[in-house]
Amino acid sequence: QEADGSWKTTSGGGGGTTAGTPAMTGLALLCYLAHGETPASEEFGPTVEKAIRWLVETQGADGRFPNGKDGHEYSHPIATYALAEAYGMTKVPTIQMAAEKAMDVILKGQHASGNWNYNCDQSNRDDTSYTAWCCQALKAGYMAGLSNKGMKEAMTKAISGLKQNQNPGSGMFGYTGNDGGFGGHLTGAGTLCLQLMGASRDGATKTGLTWLEQEKFDWGPNAIGERPIYYWYYITQAKFHGGGEGWNSWNKSFSAPLVKNQTVIPQAIQGPGGKMVDIGYWAAPKQSEPYGLVYNTTLCCLMLEVYYRYLPTFQTPKDEAAAAAPAAAPAKDDKKNEVKIDIQM
Repeated sequence: QEADGSWKTTSGGGGGTTAGTPAMTGLALLCYLAHGETPASEEFGPTVEKAIRWLVETQGADGRFPNGKDGHEYSHPIATYALAEAYGMTKVPTIQMAAEKAMDVILKGQHASGNWNYNCDQSNRDDTSYTAWCCQALKAGYMAGLSNKGMKEAMTKAISGLKQNQNPGSGMFGYTGNDGGFGGHLTGAGTLCLQLMGASRDGATKTGLTWLEQEKFDWGPNAIGERPIYYWYYITQAKFHGGGEGWNSWNKSFSAPLVKNQTVIPQAIQGPGGKMVDIGYWAAPKQSEPYGLVYNTTLCCLMLEVYYRYLPTFQTPKDEAAAAAPAAAPAKDDKKNEVKIDIQM
């Protein structure tokens, strides 16, 4: 973390470039929030507070967060996602104001199709990857109770848009259509977002999960596609939400190798009370993973936090009311869809 509270895109252990700084800061903040940390936390509170403050102060008067020179990165939806989660955990009015301004940009940028394009621009280009970050931000804002009008309607539209970028026969999602761009490796992103938008039981979600059965976690030169960590980030969440044997199998294959491939530097920094503590990070399994150690480490961290991060967050308000009621006896075949929390080490 920089002195100003931000994190930069970097390929090394320090320094970095300013391009994508709101995105890196948002991703890092999400890791802390997913761990249950807030500005009031004893150990990490100052870190969280500085990150939130930096995002709020960096936001433009129009609600936008600055992108790189070409605008082809995800700073705005990722920063919005982080602020929405931060507001949901703190209920601080200043954070709410910033999150709602940012959410307005996302809502206004949604295409008639239900998808989004880079920079939340109105166009005919429907980008599955960019849409995925907008969907995550949208769901976080909805769950946090932001006051923006039209969030639920936007979620419903997004389901239609996501389906347009899915091959209905194979279940595979493409990049800017249903033609399988990026080798179909964005299927995890599309499937997760169908789940987040409220279509977990939809046939499109089920065919997406079926297609994902062929995806493997193989850390090294044989890792899937050009952006394996990015694809695994989505696959892990989609399979977790899908539950059953699909999740159990993936859980066994990814958790231990992911932990094993973390680089740990013993007693590297001073922690609370002056005690020296270890730090850990992930380098990419492939050189084609483009954004450096902060990016790699945040996505890997969020993958490992899936076990507890989403259990409360991804209930809808109606689901919460149902959860408070006495549970009905499960059907005989419900066990096959249970989510087992079993970290393989």
